Amino acid sequence: MWMTIWLACAPETDVEPNSLETKPTLEQPPSIEKVVEVKRQVEGTLFFAKSADCTADCVAKVTRIYSEWTPQIALERLYEGPETGEKGLRFLSCGSTTAKLQSVEAGVAKVQLEGGCQGCGTLSVYDLIVPTLKSFPEIETVQLYDANGKSQVDDPTMDSRPACLEP
Repeated sequence: MWMTIWLACAPETDVEPNSLETKPTLEQPPSIEKVVEVKRQVEGTLFFAKSADCTADCVAKVTRIYSEWTPQIALERLYEGPETGEKGLRFLSCGSTTAKLQSVEAGVAKVQLEGGCQGCGTLSVYDLIVPTLKSFPEIETVQLYDANGKSQVDDPTMDSRPACLEP
């Protein structure tokens, strides 16, 4: 008489050894429907002043990639100034600490400067804000106001700056 004994090794289970009842634990396979959130990247355009010794065409266009891009974010990024690798560029605050977008209606962006406001010479923060905001298709005209809410022109068809930024 022959007796055959089969020994098998199985992964640990909650079943006691030598028990006749075996229920292997099955792991759930990873879900095929794995959701991956991808942040959309947006190209944003800013304008900075070239070096102080510039005599012609003294505003440079800079393109950067952001996860979100709105006119107010553009103003905030403008006030942060050029990045380290953007050599020969500078931001002219003209005494202002920030600029707040008040509204965009019928193609007219109304922007109020905060902090001081003083002429920077022939080139000022106005010359950086206007092209930066006009890079948005919904903005055709930019009216810039000083901290007191004053601007030189109140015509929705014309860009305007406050008197404190006159060259």
